[in-house]
Amino acid sequence: MKKINKIKNKFISRQMGVAKLALKMGKDVWSKRNEDLKNKLSGGIAPHVELIANELGVMKGSLMKAGQLLSTYAGAFLPPEAQKVLKQLENQSYYLDWEQVKTQVPIDFLDRLEIEEEPIAAASLGQVHLATYENARYAMKIQYKGVRKAIKNDVKALKMLMKILNVIPKEVDLREIYEEIEDMLFLETNYIEEAKSINKFKELLKDYPQFKVPDILEEFSNEKVLTMEYLDGHSLRELENLNLSQDDRNELGREFMRLMFLELFHFKKVQTDVHMGNYILLPNNQWGLIDFGASKTPPDSFLKGYQTLIIACANLDRKLFFQNLYDMDYLSKNKQTNEDFFWEYARIIAAPFQDGVYDWGGSNVADKVMEMAPRLMKEVAVGNPSRHTIFLDRKIGGVFFVLQKLEACFDVRSLLKEVLEISGESDLIK
Repeated sequence: MKKINKIKNKFISRQMGVAKLALKMGKDVWSKRNEDLKNKLSGGIAPHVELIANELGVMKGSLMKAGQLLSTYAGAFLPPEAQKVLKQLENQSYYLDWEQVKTQVPIDFLDRLEIEEEPIAAASLGQVHLATYENARYAMKIQYKGVRKAIKNDVKALKMLMKILNVIPKEVDLREIYEEIEDMLFLETNYIEEAKSINKFKELLKDYPQFKVPDILEEFSNEKVLTMEYLDGHSLRELENLNLSQDDRNELGREFMRLMFLELFHFKKVQTDVHMGNYILLPNNQWGLIDFGASKTPPDSFLKGYQTLIIACANLDRKLFFQNLYDMDYLSKNKQTNEDFFWEYARIIAAPFQDGVYDWGGSNVADKVMEMAPRLMKEVAVGNPSRHTIFLDRKIGGVFFVLQKLEACFDVRSLLKEVLEISGESDLIK
């Protein structure tokens, strides 16, 4: 991690930084406008990864969070050297000097706790310091000054960046999506709400010992500081160095997928930020869950439709799939969609849910989706889907990404039936 003495948190400096990125990347994306989406993105991003990492790293906040998404989901399509630079934007990025950070911590906390000045992790909205209290170690997450205040202007800057890059069809109305992003960022910067989500998940997961949710130290937590039990293990980003056996990978992967199914079908509360820095691998293949800032409780009506989409994909039920897509306004009722081609896409996404063991390490779903993306944009008439879709889609995409990194192999379909059995609905899977 690299230390910085201040964050670019002034409106003008942040806007200028985004404008610089937009102009440089936009020029290269435009030069490859006739190529497929994979080459267009790679051509626009790869030459500028150092600039992206440096600019977003000193801005922090929601703009850096956008860079982390780029690292996670577009990184696989970039050259190895570009991937390496972008990974700096994940949990080992620039960290802010302690003299600046401690101004966010109440004096009473500083007097009563012994806090290490160098953080153990630094992310987009804050950084984490080890703290000692009554001979016990705790992880103290401290929010960066000004990141909450900058959210509205940062979302405007993201709109500008997307417009210049021109990778989203003009007819797609993203207003509600941007509103949802803004609302989620405000939620993520309220640590009192995150503490409530942590306590809720601790209760929901009490009968699942394969998951560990830390205890909150309430007396040393507020809207900008969150102090919790320190979980001593390995960050998921250290995966390549852990020499896990295939059995361990399979068990970890299966339980990680179980958690997603439990959230979507049973708990009806979803932690939507599947980021490699948000999980700790503990002894005996236990998952340490350490970040709940982006937790959502979607409306029942929307969640029911989303569950039905997953079941339709698992059963390869084309009629139910399209009926639900139109009912949820994913697809326009007024414009023509090439349903045959879209069903071909759906079958690729549904591949892990079919009978037998699925090899996530050998999965080529992401490559196939990127190959199909240009035709999807041209031949699929997007409707006006609910704003809730963006973070649940991100959840599923993030889980798929982690399982691929784990190179796990397990039977996804039988696992889904297990979770549905909790509510007596396993017969939904044919």
